Amino acid sequence: MDREAILKKAGLDVLGFCSARPLEKEKAYLLDRQAHFGLCKYEGQRIEERLDPSLHYSPVKSVLVFGINTKTRPIQLKKGQGLLAGISRIPDYHTVLKESGNKLCQLLKLEDQAKLMVDSHPLMERAFAQRAGLGYIGENTALIHPVYGTYLALGLILTEKTFPYDGEVGGTCSSCKLCIKACPGGALKGGGVLDPMSCLSYKTQSLEEGSRQLGPRLYGCDVCQEVCPKNKHVPLTSLDQVLKEGISKEEIQDLSNREFKKKYGHLTGAWRGKKQWMENFKSIEAYWARKSKE
Repeated sequence: MDREAILKKAGLDVLGFCSARPLEKEKAYLLDRQAHFGLCKYEGQRIEERLDPSLHYSPVKSVLVFGINTKTRPIQLKKGQGLLAGISRIPDYHTVLKESGNKLCQLLKLEDQAKLMVDSHPLMERAFAQRAGLGYIGENTALIHPVYGTYLALGLILTEKTFPYDGEVGGTCSSCKLCIKACPGGALKGGGVLDPMSCLSYKTQSLEEGSRQLGPRLYGCDVCQEVCPKNKHVPLTSLDQVLKEGISKEEIQDLSNREFKKKYGHLTGAWRGKKQWMENFKSIEAYWARKSKE
C-alpha cells in the first residue's frame, strides 16, 4: 500500500518515518531554555525524556510521525465574546489522532510492536517531524510544512520495526521576523528561542498567572501563525464540527461542569474545563471595556 493510500485510510494529512536515535542538538536548546526561562509544566521536566524514545519504549527502532491539518477560518468576534484559537475550535485533536494512529498501526501491522503517543508525553514531536522530512522548525518554534505551514497537530508511533526512513529536509525562515514582532506576549526571542511562560497560549491554559492581559483570547493564541507568510495558502481542515464563532460569558457561566462538558467537551480548547474559561473572561471583559472607550 502506498503512502497516499495509507494517509487516506487512516484519515491523516502527513506521515513520515525516521530513526529512533536520541535527539542531539536539541539538548543544548532545552538546557538553554531551562537556564533562562524554565520549562513549562506541560513539557516534562526531565530533559533526557524529551530526547530519547527508548526511555518510553525500550525496543524502539523507528519513529513514525503523523499529523492532521488544523487550519480553520478566521472568526469575527462580536462585542463581549472570547476567542478560541484555531486548533482549539476543532474536535479534540488528541482523540482524532489517537483514532487515526490506531488505524495506522493496523494498516502497517504494528499493533503488538509499537507504542502510540499523542501530545501527553515529553518527546519533542516537532524535532522528530523535522527528522522525518515533514518540514523545518521556524522562528516561531513551530514545524513549517510545505503544504500545511504551521497548522499541523502531530502524533508519534514508536515501533521496534524498521522502515525506509525519510531524509531530514533543510529549510529556514526568511528574514521577515514578522512572528517575533507580532508576538503579543514577547515570547519569541529570535533564533528559534521561546520563553514559554510569556506565551499567551500558555497563559490561557494556566490558572497560576493571576492578573493577565490576554486581550479577547479565551483559549490559545494564533498571532504568530496568522502573520507567517508560509501560511498564506494553507487549505482548511477537512474535520467536521468546527466551531465557527466566538463564545460569550453568558453562554457558559450558568452551566454545570457536566453541561459544559456536554456542550464543549468535544473541542480541543475545552480540556482545562469551565473554571479556566471563566478565569480568562476576567481579562476578556477588561479588553472589551477598553475597546468601548476607544
